[in-house]
Amino acid sequence: MIANARLSERSAKGYKKLGKFMQRLLQHITLIAAQNQEDGERFISLGLKRSQLSVTGSLKFDISVTPELAARAITLRRQWAPRRPVWIATSTHEGEESIILEAHRKLLTRFPNLLLILVPRHPERFSVAREMAQKAGLSFTLRSSGEIPSSSTQVVIGDTMGELMLLYGIADLAFVGGSLVERGGHNPLEAAAHA
Repeated sequence: MIANARLSERSAKGYKKLGKFMQRLLQHITLIAAQNQEDGERFISLGLKRSQLSVTGSLKFDISVTPELAARAITLRRQWAPRRPVWIATSTHEGEESIILEAHRKLLTRFPNLLLILVPRHPERFSVAREMAQKAGLSFTLRSSGEIPSSSTQVVIGDTMGELMLLYGIADLAFVGGSLVERGGHNPLEAAAHA
């Protein structure tokens, strides 16, 4: 099964050149859940049987916050920042963390108890974000430490995997990275699910 399938016109033309090989390959797939009818028709044109196709729309839009996740986020918010404003910057790339940390330093002059949760896009940037926060003179903690941020903590580095939806639930405001550098931005739907 292939879920959330997309197939551009250009890619379909390339796959068509594979002829019978592509048809045989598609016979081994039990179901393709295409994002839209056009993508589905392109799979059909390559030899997929209609009985193997379902048009489901983009699964990215099916994001929801479960009651359990909402409860965990509320608990964590009460532990971390019961009376503090919190903003989160996620999926950040090289060049964005420094901009965000500088913006946070400026915001702290107006909102001294503001807490930033900074979650780099790639795990290899976790240590870079930590070093940048340290160089910026900001008080920080690592999510992976399990420590509850103190009232003087200014930044939490989100250096764990699989917790983004939970961390969005703590924040009052979200910034989704990839938009301050030439990346084109990332999917804001997880952040919007908490709105």
